[in-house]
Amino acid sequence: MTFQTGALAICGCIVLGACATPLPPTLSAADVTARTASLDQYAAAPDASTGMPTGKVSYVGTLASNPDDFEKVFGDLTLTADFDSDKITGNVKNMNYIEGNKPDQTLRGTLTINGTRTDELVNATARGTLSGAESGFKASGDFRLTLDGSFRSETTEWDSVAGSVNGKSTGGLLEVDVTDGVFYAVQK
Repeated sequence: MTFQTGALAICGCIVLGACATPLPPTLSAADVTARTASLDQYAAAPDASTGMPTGKVSYVGTLASNPDDFEKVFGDLTLTADFDSDKITGNVKNMNYIEGNKPDQTLRGTLTINGTRTDELVNATARGTLSGAESGFKASGDFRLTLDGSFRSETTEWDSVAGSVNGKSTGGLLEVDVTDGVFYAVQK
């Protein structure tokens, strides 16, 4: 994640009052380590293959830009799969910006997820505006992330969903390019 500040941002702070104080992180370094382990665990689970559910099923978990990068974001992921209409909905909230394994700040905003399901495969888009602070200045960006994955069978069939996240933010001083992101969620 790259926060871009410069003359334009400085002028905005002085003239428009666009100064910002970061929100404290809601994750600890131990949380980052535990969530990274869970991302690896669910990514390795086999695809679901039999006994597809019916109706709506809710899943909760984590979305992360590349967890191996020095700068990364981790957020709380909520998904609802409607197995009757093949629709996927949900959101990503509580996005934490992390440097190394040290959470730095919580980004303001929510990403809204909409997509589809075909058999065990998931294809969805997460969109929204997130903002934070860098060196006392407000930085924001409009995010569009693609989630490609599949329902998994960690313990029982269809009990989780995991996959890749790719995309970027545009239109602001908060620039994020996600090329090796991941997500997982387990049935509530």
